[in-house]
Amino acid sequence: PGANREVFHVTVCTLTGDSFDVACSDSMLGKEFWQLLADQQVPRGSLKTLTVLIGADVMKSEVSLAEQGLRDGKTVTLLYEEISKGMQGAAATKVFQGGEITMEELHAWHSIHVLTEVEMLAIPCPL
Repeated sequence: PGANREVFHVTVCTLTGDSFDVACSDSMLGKEFWQLLADQQVPRGSLKTLTVLIGADVMKSEVSLAEQGLRDGKTVTLLYEEISKGMQGAAATKVFQGGEITMEELHAWHSIHVLTEVEMLAIPCPL
């Protein structure tokens, strides 16, 4: 599997009742699908992140969509979640230790940069 790259459409639903279709392939990994949704739905540096549910299960980052049971016409649920200080701290720790980070952690890392810029603007410079 993987060489076939069959293109299909998945319906993405939010808890507010909005829905939209996304084109993807059976060999696409969960993290690639997550990034596709994040690029469309959450601006870089936002203080929100996404969780994608396939049925009642959280989508797996390193597993293909086909292996997670997604096929043409299937539906996933998109949850928006506030990025917490704890999520930011965990992402920062991984980055500073040189560890690999997930797409979700990268999103939390980018939100730290935005908060730092806002805090810097609010702090008067003593020089």
